[in-house]
Amino acid sequence: KDLWRSGLLECPTACGSDTPATECKCHCPDLEKWIHDEAGPRIMGVADMVDGDKTVNAEGEDLSKVFMRLLCNDYDDMAPQMGDLMNSGAPADPIFWPIHPTVDRLWQWRRINGMTNETWPPASVNYVHGGDCAGHSADDITVFKNLFDSDDRFYTNQELYDLMDPRKEETTDSVFAHFRWGHCQDVGYPVDLLPSNFVARNTDRFTGETADDCDRTDGSAPEGHCPGRKKR
Repeated sequence: KDLWRSGLLECPTACGSDTPATECKCHCPDLEKWIHDEAGPRIMGVADMVDGDKTVNAEGEDLSKVFMRLLCNDYDDMAPQMGDLMNSGAPADPIFWPIHPTVDRLWQWRRINGMTNETWPPASVNYVHGGDCAGHSADDITVFKNLFDSDDRFYTNQELYDLMDPRKEETTDSVFAHFRWGHCQDVGYPVDLLPSNFVARNTDRFTGETADDCDRTDGSAPEGHCPGRKKR
């Protein structure tokens, strides 16, 4: 993805339904030049997938050329679909399925406890070339409407973020039954998954309970946290 955004990876604009995947894939036009110039560390740094300075195996063999060919889909029998759990390609990666549903639970737990910073990042960050990343701004319009009202109006990203705060009983009618991650505790992480120096800076932003109203001693959501609220 980052190679494509940087103009180093080119992808077909269209392929026929009967075109084999191995013949309809992205490629790097300058791959052979990069290999000749030993540009592996620089290119992989752009890809942000492999540490360009750590491409030597235990036997001392430099694998940067292999990594570059993999990143550029250069092998005839490969046509990967990379899902990085951040975009619409995520379901192509099998690890999406055990990880992604847990993100919602982690997100609810962190918001119940308050955030240290909720500043919305600008869409024109350094990984976007030639403009903003459409759809990422706080005020960008989403495809969702009538989830919490009947106004027949599409929500913005910021509105959805605010409406889905798990402490807002008027819009969120359920929370997870518990917030325990025993496997994390087993390897030494704090039971509440919060750093020891954590200080929430935004609890006054929300209506309802503050972080102090949550029972964080065992990582569970207390029955009385949101009266009348269902648990998932």
